[in-house]
Amino acid sequence: YDTLLICRRVWRSLFDHLHIPPHTDQTPHTHPSARIGIILKGTGECRTPNGTYPLQPGMGWHIPTGCLHSFFTGEEALDVVAWHPDSDFGPRDDDHPMINRTVIPPQ
Repeated sequence: YDTLLICRRVWRSLFDHLHIPPHTDQTPHTHPSARIGIILKGTGECRTPNGTYPLQPGMGWHIPTGCLHSFFTGEEALDVVAWHPDSDFGPRDDDHPMINRTVIPPQ
């Protein structure tokens, strides 16, 4: 699963909790901006064209803009907090969930 921890506004940075289940072999993919994160628990690998990197709790990582990568897990899940410098999801000035779902009673 993927849980948004902090997403202030659309097109701004966000923190994301990623849970990668055991026996996951992700499809290699890229992002239009860099990713930075830390491994919370579990073990796995990050695979790139430049090599395979073991992932363990407490490790920080950086994936440059446009770098082809994938995550792989074995017997245990991997929990990661990732920072994205931009997002196409989140509240906007004209569409904000806290404001949209706030009801002011009539007086």
